[in-house]
Amino acid sequence: MQEISEKQDLVTVSAPTTVIFNGSELKYPPALPKYAAARSVFLPVIAETYQNMESQFDSEIGSIEGFVDNGRDFFISAIRPLLSFAVKEFATYNCYQFDEDSFFEEFVCARFDRIADIHEKISFKLQEMRERQEEINARRKEERRQAVAEGKSEIGMMLWNGMKRLGDGVVNSINGSSIYNEQVEKELKNEFWKICMGILDDFTAALFATDTVDIRNPITQESKRKVHNIFERLKRGGLPEQEMLRLTKDALQLNPLYKGLLEWCVTQYGDPEGELQHLADLFCINISKTKEEILRKNFCLDSETKALATQKYITEMTKQLSYSNPKLEEQVQTALKKFDRQARTFGKIEYPTRAEAKKAKKEKEKVDEICKKYSGAHSQQEYDAFLTELQTEDFHYGFDKEIIEDIKKKQAVWNQQETQLAEYCNISPESMRPASPMVRRKRDFFEWEFTKKMNAVGL
Repeated sequence: MQEISEKQDLVTVSAPTTVIFNGSELKYPPALPKYAAARSVFLPVIAETYQNMESQFDSEIGSIEGFVDNGRDFFISAIRPLLSFAVKEFATYNCYQFDEDSFFEEFVCARFDRIADIHEKISFKLQEMRERQEEINARRKEERRQAVAEGKSEIGMMLWNGMKRLGDGVVNSINGSSIYNEQVEKELKNEFWKICMGILDDFTAALFATDTVDIRNPITQESKRKVHNIFERLKRGGLPEQEMLRLTKDALQLNPLYKGLLEWCVTQYGDPEGELQHLADLFCINISKTKEEILRKNFCLDSETKALATQKYITEMTKQLSYSNPKLEEQVQTALKKFDRQARTFGKIEYPTRAEAKKAKKEKEKVDEICKKYSGAHSQQEYDAFLTELQTEDFHYGFDKEIIEDIKKKQAVWNQQETQLAEYCNISPESMRPASPMVRRKRDFFEWEFTKKMNAVGL
């Protein structure tokens, strides 16, 4: 079912009857835009009426007995909301000659003929089956009576059971397996849909009959049939471009209201000049949903690459369709900003540019490389070399700062240990450098003692 636009003032519709499509003029009878406006008002109520009927179908007439007993009342009751709406719309045209019952009797009632025929045939079949059931039951009763009278009670009971099973088979067929099936239900629903759609034509016929206004549909049944055939051919594809364009123009000229035709044109040709939008506005058809679906095609924000591709596609389609969705564009921008922020972030720090973030990452890798190089350092000389290499490199982002501070703390501890050791041995640090073997052995002993003490206090 085509989407429709908001309700318009049916009396004051005065749209141009000539439009341009792909360089060609399409001319329409003046009554067609007015009929289309009335159609746009009725379609939502028609859809709601049908949906309400369908939701109650199984519970009300889902069985053959339910259909035979309640079918007529069910469908007439289901159409009532649409009749009520039509009566209200008559007032829009200053027509007050109809109420629900008079409008139904004069214009709508005849549309129920097909449903009435189905009801009559199924009622007749059901009656035949019920009569057949009664005959079987009567014969079964008589045979059982005879069996009991002859003293053949056991045989009589077997006969009874066999006849009961036969009777059950007939009952099962009555419950809907043979004459009231899914195909019949589908036909009933299709007929009700035709009735709902036909009420629009009944409405315009009633206005014309009362000399109120002539907004009857000028599209003939022959035109409708031709457009149906053309559209089916177009959908199959495989036509040369010029032939396809010619057939499309023919279809739009004959019946622009044909279901799905304008939507197909949008999908096939786009709408860069807004010509199809003009045509849709003229006939109160909403093609925005189709344009939105095209705009959302392949919409993906899972990665920056896909988000950029989506942004490019939306930009191109916005021009191609003469249609935009600011919310969709905002989603893409938000995603791209998120990816950019992630790319500019390293080590929980957001840098001004991606280049800065890359430099920071490179510097961190260099610092890690130097740290790995001196990971086995134990002596003061090794840590001195470690510190010298860190300070020699031209680092700017501070990844080396904490490491340098740690090294300097270790050096301070070593210097303190050396001073304490010298004082303990009563030897000045300067005199310790060129020590004799005896002094070195003595110093080594006291260093060992000192290290033990330092370890004992956790330094």
